[in-house]
Amino acid sequence: LLNLAGSGTFNCLGIVCPRKNQLWTAEVFLEWAGTRTDVRLLVVGARYQRQYEIEYVEKVKALAAGDPRVEVHDVTNDVDKYYSQADVMLFASLNEVTPMVLAEAMIRQIPVITTDIAGIPEMLTHKTHGFVLPPEKPAFIGALHALGGADADSQRRRVQMGVAARKHAADGAAGPAPP
Repeated sequence: LLNLAGSGTFNCLGIVCPRKNQLWTAEVFLEWAGTRTDVRLLVVGARYQRQYEIEYVEKVKALAAGDPRVEVHDVTNDVDKYYSQADVMLFASLNEVTPMVLAEAMIRQIPVITTDIAGIPEMLTHKTHGFVLPPEKPAFIGALHALGGADADSQRRRVQMGVAARKHAADGAAGPAPP
């Protein structure tokens, strides 16, 4: 289920808006990625209904402009299209309870890097199913190094955390399993 050929694809799913923090997520991703060309970030969930969302989507697109490693995609019902490409779920939301995208990623054997807000720490175990961190750049960059490296240790860590995350989600510990 995991892409072992490269270090890969990081998914960030959810309505693109300030509380989901995708602009910061993309900034952190690009800072971590540096000059690497073997990684990418898929930001999925752009919609154009509320003015503040439209403005925020434009900010994320402006940051990504000219950098093929960051892609911004519209809201979709076909989330499997994006989960099937993912090596890691990168979710730095600032306002959540228990986000379904984390359970969806874990049931698909995708380790997560996420914030330690609200009910998220109850959904997974830090350093077992992924990383549960304060929304601070150094912490997220460290987790990106741990799971996003091209080396064998990073690949092994992704596989181990992904397998543990799937078992955890299948056991119902991450919340209800998606259909």
